[in-house]
Amino acid sequence: MSGAETVLVTGGSGYIGGWCVAGLLQQGYVVRTTVRDLGREAAVRAALGKIVDPGNRLSFYAANLTSDEGWDAAASGCDYVLHVASPLGVADPKDPNELIVPAREGARRAVGAAIKAGVRRVVLTSSVAAANKGARSVDWAHDELRNETGDWTSDETIWTDPAAPKVGVYAQSKLCNILFTREIARRLGVGGPTANCLHPGLVNSHLFHDSPALLRGVLAVLGRTFMLSPQQGARTSIYLAMSPEVAGASGGYYDRCRRVTPSGAAQSDADAERLWQASARLTGAG
Repeated sequence: MSGAETVLVTGGSGYIGGWCVAGLLQQGYVVRTTVRDLGREAAVRAALGKIVDPGNRLSFYAANLTSDEGWDAAASGCDYVLHVASPLGVADPKDPNELIVPAREGARRAVGAAIKAGVRRVVLTSSVAAANKGARSVDWAHDELRNETGDWTSDETIWTDPAAPKVGVYAQSKLCNILFTREIARRLGVGGPTANCLHPGLVNSHLFHDSPALLRGVLAVLGRTFMLSPQQGARTSIYLAMSPEVAGASGGYYDRCRRVTPSGAAQSDADAERLWQASARLTGAG
């Protein structure tokens, strides 16, 4: 693809978003990114400057997940949109809507602006939280997914059960992303823009930055050992936006640049439609 093509990456000040921006700049694309506060631009540029020289190919736009302002301007003239921005949280808030509503409405705004701009591909980011064995309704003492040592591995065959009592708000918000992508693809139909969603993996980001100092130290060691780097976590986003291998593919869910089948809950057309209608009412999109 031509280096003159333009890509919008939402949430460019985040770990995965920032590496998406860097990877696209390295490939010669013109990149736009959204941040909640343009005061972050200098810091993001400085961080990116250690990886790649953006020249005049990088621009910043102010856009908030909970506001309509700025989204159309950011997406106008773009060829592709990578929607990475999303509220992040470890502990569940007292009000679940603190995470679910910004995630849901932010996706609606980003995708709506992308469709209005006539982009060719839209890529939404889900999470490892949507493929979490710990949030399934299982008998832990007799769980068939444990190995002989009692350990277990989470992969694309294991999916969060939204009805399980341990399912957190963040996991629910990421399930919304998968359902939202399914409904977008259905509404766009065949032959138009495509929409796909992805699982970036368990990424070593700032997820635990508010933890006590000792715990942060332990988690840092574990993160370096067992988690993906943010650069690795960005690969599937870039693949879905740029690769000719997925040209025309829409409504899919991808893990490590491979299409996988999500859980039954993530394939519910009825739930996807209800989610869309609820978002339309709350954002006034009709």
